[in-house]
Amino acid sequence: MQRTVLVFVLCMGLIWTGLAAAQPVQREIVVNIPGFTLYLYENGVAVRSYPISIGSELKPSLMGETTIINKVSDPTYYPPRWWERGLEPIPPGPDNPVGTRWLGLGFPSYGIHGTNNPDSIGKAASSGCIRMRNADVEELADMVRIGTPVTLLYQTVLLGQDPIFGHRTLTVYPDIYNLGTTRQQLEEGLRQRGWDNVFWPVLEEIITRASGREECLPLVVPLYHNGEQLKLWGVKVGGQYYLPYSASGIDGLAGFDVKEWGGQRYVEVQEYASRLGFSVHAEAAMIALHSPQAYLGDQYLGSALVIDEEVYIPIDSLSDLLALESSSLVPQQLTVVSLQGALYVPAEAVVPYTHEAELRIEIAE
Repeated sequence: MQRTVLVFVLCMGLIWTGLAAAQPVQREIVVNIPGFTLYLYENGVAVRSYPISIGSELKPSLMGETTIINKVSDPTYYPPRWWERGLEPIPPGPDNPVGTRWLGLGFPSYGIHGTNNPDSIGKAASSGCIRMRNADVEELADMVRIGTPVTLLYQTVLLGQDPIFGHRTLTVYPDIYNLGTTRQQLEEGLRQRGWDNVFWPVLEEIITRASGREECLPLVVPLYHNGEQLKLWGVKVGGQYYLPYSASGIDGLAGFDVKEWGGQRYVEVQEYASRLGFSVHAEAAMIALHSPQAYLGDQYLGSALVIDEEVYIPIDSLSDLLALESSSLVPQQLTVVSLQGALYVPAEAVVPYTHEAELRIEIAE
């Protein structure tokens, strides 16, 4: 009995596997006009992408939904109103403008086809049709049938997210036909995804640049110092993390590679951290800085700075521990730096006169 049941289960499994394999693959074509790209989808997943040429600004490609209505191998090209213009049809061959394949669309006189001018691919050079390299359109023609859905889009903004690392990305294509849709598409895409922490000063630069390359979405991220969130915010731009330069408040510390966005100056967080002796942990959600911790023997002096290998200690903490007044501790000629409202002095200028204990610095990991 058990053997019979097992055989039955195996047979049913084979039957279901056969049924699943027999299910037809649903293919469709999506053309992103400003992206100069044709995508072939199978069951909702993009499996091929091809560079294309599109219609010029004077003869733009049409947009909308249609289907493939015919397929022709090695087509003859008939120039528009050739009989009135005294022209002759161009037979198949190297001089044929539509190349080796024609996939006619439901839009009259429009199609997806090859070309005898492969240098035009990636340009707005056709009279409205979608041009492909001959090898590409031959491959595509073999994979689609009459009735295959075709959608022609004008999508100047593409948002994406890495499925493993979660990095948010943005691609902005030039507005070839000057339709003014970029800002609207971007705002709508951000709203749909709930991405409301974008850094608009850099985003505006990306929109203006419209490079057509995938870039990291510039983000505003919270900034922490020694575990406490600051009122200031950091930013993530192009995979690098930055914090406002005004956050340092360091007098006389020059030489930073400063970026200016939206009227605010920023410095790269790793450079900032290394210049001040901080340890730093930066990820998509936050920037966390940790100051070196200063000890005089067993006595805790507070968060220190390390500038050009010289240790600076906070005046108030040292004064409280040693029962000294800041005015007597800091001679007029002593270098004083400020950071986020706190004052620091060089440890080597203070410790020898105040205590016999060893000055110790602990760096946070």
